[in-house]
Amino acid sequence: MTVSMSEPSFKFCGPDRAARLRTLRDKIAPILANRVHRHFTDHSVSHSDRVVQLVETLSDALPEDKRLREDEAFILYAACYTHDVGMHNERAGEHGRLATALAESGTAWSELSDERRLDLIRQRHHEVSADMIIASRRFDRTGYTLPPIGLALDDSDYAGEIAAVAESHVVDTESARYAELVGTQSGSRRLRLLSALLRLSDILDEAQHRALRSQAETLDLNVESLMHWWRHYYTREVFLDIQRNIITIYFEFPQDRGDEYEGIIPELQMPWVRREVDRHREVFAENRLVWHVNSVVRRGAFATLDPMPERVMVRMLQTVAKQKAEDASSSKKTLLDYQEQARSFGNQQIENLHAAREECDTNEYLQAMVRAATDLHETGGTLSAISRLQSAIHFSTKNGRSADTRIHVGAAITLGRLLLERRDNRTAARAFGDATAAAVSLPDSDEIKASFYRWLAKANFMAGSFPGGREAAANALRLLPEGADRDDLQADLQEATMLEGLDPEETADA
Repeated sequence: MTVSMSEPSFKFCGPDRAARLRTLRDKIAPILANRVHRHFTDHSVSHSDRVVQLVETLSDALPEDKRLREDEAFILYAACYTHDVGMHNERAGEHGRLATALAESGTAWSELSDERRLDLIRQRHHEVSADMIIASRRFDRTGYTLPPIGLALDDSDYAGEIAAVAESHVVDTESARYAELVGTQSGSRRLRLLSALLRLSDILDEAQHRALRSQAETLDLNVESLMHWWRHYYTREVFLDIQRNIITIYFEFPQDRGDEYEGIIPELQMPWVRREVDRHREVFAENRLVWHVNSVVRRGAFATLDPMPERVMVRMLQTVAKQKAEDASSSKKTLLDYQEQARSFGNQQIENLHAAREECDTNEYLQAMVRAATDLHETGGTLSAISRLQSAIHFSTKNGRSADTRIHVGAAITLGRLLLERRDNRTAARAFGDATAAAVSLPDSDEIKASFYRWLAKANFMAGSFPGGREAAANALRLLPEGADRDDLQADLQEATMLEGLDPEETADA
């Protein structure tokens, strides 16, 4: 199943319940269109529609004796439309628990700055949503003149259960509050399962239809918001295979940035999904649901997506480094490596390079980036080093910029060697290939030319391109002086020749 944009049919409910849900949807849609947090990705009724489709598909995998009953489905569907309604309530601090908390602190909602109000709404929107649902059941006794979700609920609407599932969608699953909300049975209704289905579906709706580039261009977004938008932009599709219990998230990147972006975007996106599945593994197991999550990067001949701004990539790389540090094992050395990676990155990339990259000399910028990448590699940040250096080479040699040939070739050697250490042999061979014309133009007396051919040969051999490797090796042997590098290359050439099935002596004679 691929998420579409069609209006849901509420297939797990009968005609009366489905009609009630359609009324709820129509009443709440204008509220969800408020966009109080205009920098956020789509939280409109279209998002809720897609979450409904996702929970339906996830629920389709339940075995016959564990299928959702109509009352459970009604609660779940209603929570899909109400879980974010608090995010759109600019008067959130005038009612409910937020108003009580402000009163206890001696603070009036009207006295807060707009920025502080928005921050409180974001932090506590799940509580605000639940309070609005409950207030819609008895709105005439809570200070409201109209039901805050747009529809007056009655005894048959399960307002308490809807509020509990809606509030639980961002509550820590290990907390006492989560257990209070959904940890116990409500009659025979499986609120913990409903919460798990809502939470997983909410996080799976992370694809590009929530982050339209045309909309982003009209907003003054900070770097954190931009990072969120661009992650969604490159997430092209979510596919649920209920026959094989597999959730596949498809990514796509600009054609000339695919290799570097592949090491960043999935690293940010996939852990969120996998962690959410893990949080609910027990309740899924109780209901005989097992989901496996994987990702696929699509590579087309004519990828037309836009590249993200450099400052967004910088922040993403920082976030990946921090995320890896947080997810690292208890090994002190591993944790220190990632912490050092983050510190080095912040000091070198942001302070010295990023701020001045447009104004500084191209050669100086590229040389500084080579040093920064080398430092990151030595502290365990090879992946980040590769991504930054790929970006720097692209910046310094494209769009009218022209780094000195020798500096360009030196940067390509550093990049290729880092890729080879990660066993990304084909990408390494391509990186060397992109710089071959520049290396050829150097004089034979320049030692960097000999070094380039030596590493070009190694990359081709490791990538399985033996003819290209032999040609590069011949050029390197012509230029390299006697010594360890020449001996190592001859050993690589001999090994590659045997792997190719040729006679080493005949090849040498030729």
